[in-house]
Amino acid sequence: MRTFAPSWHSSSLAVSTSILLILAFPDFNLEAIAWFALVPLLVSIAFEKGSRRKGFTLGLLSGTCFFFGTCWWLTFAPITYAGMSVLLSYGLLLVASLVAGSFFGIFASILSSVMARYSERALFLAPIVWPACEFLRYWITGNNWNAFGYTQAFVPGIVRFASFGGVYILSLLLVLWNATIAFAVVRVVRNGRNAAKEVAACVVTLILVTAVLFGFPKVMPETVKGESLLVTVVQPNVPMSGIDALTYESLRAEHVELAEASVKAFEARREPSSKEGESLIVFPESPMLFEYGSDDGLRGMFTDFTVRNNASLLFNSFEKTTKGGYFNSAVLLGPDGKKLGQYNKIFLLPFGEYVPLPDPLSSLLSGFVGSFEHGTDFAPLVMGNHRVGVMICFESHFPVLTSEYARRGADMLVEMTNDGYLGKTPILRQHLANSVLRAVETGLPVVRSTNVGITALITPQGDVVEPAAPYTSASRTWEVTPSSGGPTVYVRFGDWLAWLCLGVSLAVLFLSFRRRRD
Repeated sequence: MRTFAPSWHSSSLAVSTSILLILAFPDFNLEAIAWFALVPLLVSIAFEKGSRRKGFTLGLLSGTCFFFGTCWWLTFAPITYAGMSVLLSYGLLLVASLVAGSFFGIFASILSSVMARYSERALFLAPIVWPACEFLRYWITGNNWNAFGYTQAFVPGIVRFASFGGVYILSLLLVLWNATIAFAVVRVVRNGRNAAKEVAACVVTLILVTAVLFGFPKVMPETVKGESLLVTVVQPNVPMSGIDALTYESLRAEHVELAEASVKAFEARREPSSKEGESLIVFPESPMLFEYGSDDGLRGMFTDFTVRNNASLLFNSFEKTTKGGYFNSAVLLGPDGKKLGQYNKIFLLPFGEYVPLPDPLSSLLSGFVGSFEHGTDFAPLVMGNHRVGVMICFESHFPVLTSEYARRGADMLVEMTNDGYLGKTPILRQHLANSVLRAVETGLPVVRSTNVGITALITPQGDVVEPAAPYTSASRTWEVTPSSGGPTVYVRFGDWLAWLCLGVSLAVLFLSFRRRRD
């Protein structure tokens, strides 16, 4: 066990990195800290003299503390709505944090192995190894929540690079900066004044990286302005429980009132010469549990609503499958009240909407929200001259979905979300950060309609327009110009950078092992 135990100095540095990373993410929102947050961990790895086992322990310690500190909100729903004990909830969170944190450990172990051969110079491989480990986490666990690059989602000058290489290029740039600082620190500690040349070289490197970050030309294709679309979104702030029949009717009527009030307010300030185009109204995912296919009263109400407002309507609904189960769906109605299309959620929330275990284990457990079947069709919904790609809640975390929409001709993305089960916690802005990355990666505007927040319009450049205050009833109307420009580099080539980083990391690791044996 001693071979796995780093010194307490190194362990303290690893924990310092987790604290700094927590501060860089919502709700602390200190994004600038990300540019030096990894320095303590990198320095601690260097000081353990190339020990792979100690390196893994340092990474595991740092990663576990980080995920526990940024994803504690996962305990809110089990404790509040399922009556689970606080001890059990946080115990399960610790297990999940250990699993996610192990990829920090893999990163540190690989870096330690290479460092045994190349000393602190191997720190400059960190910007390659880190995105590779994030990519590995995504493919093994199906989740890459709070990847390092998401810290820059609300920094317009930096987030634009996501259109080139996704969240992984943001992580690479951050780690490059951190690694350069860490190299300078290690050189000074080990060589004192003799490290002047190396420190000077590091300063020059940081200056050049800064020049690239803020002087690099836009890598996103210019949006060709086409026919605009009037989009109205509703944030109804529906409570998570206690909805009886009378409350249901009242809340359903409130959806309509909020939407119509927003449209009227927009029309009142619209320029008289403005050309009227198509209109779309979006209701969010919520505990309203609409069942359009089997609720005659709902169909009649929504038909009357769309005809009266001469607008299409997109809303969340539980729709029956041919096997007798249910899809978590988005249903699109036209201005005449007739159904234009239906999207069935593809990426369901594990243990929330389905149980990711084989039978008979899956039959013994049920999803927190329900047990749904997976959708399979990536086709955008067609509305007049527009093609709309729909994301339902957790799906905004998956760039593979939005990229496929873009490749199939979508000119706009719509996200309908309900984070209400997770309370007034950092999930709201962490989830919003995912949506920002999807907009920039695809070069498409994202219209975000949420139950409790944060409802907003996100431009292809990553700007968050008119966000609604969380846990308030609100509505917004925007004149959205769908994107008809060429596909971004990320849409064309997907996770090319992540695959490249993974290949290089494996090659370097193989060479380091081979040379050790030699």
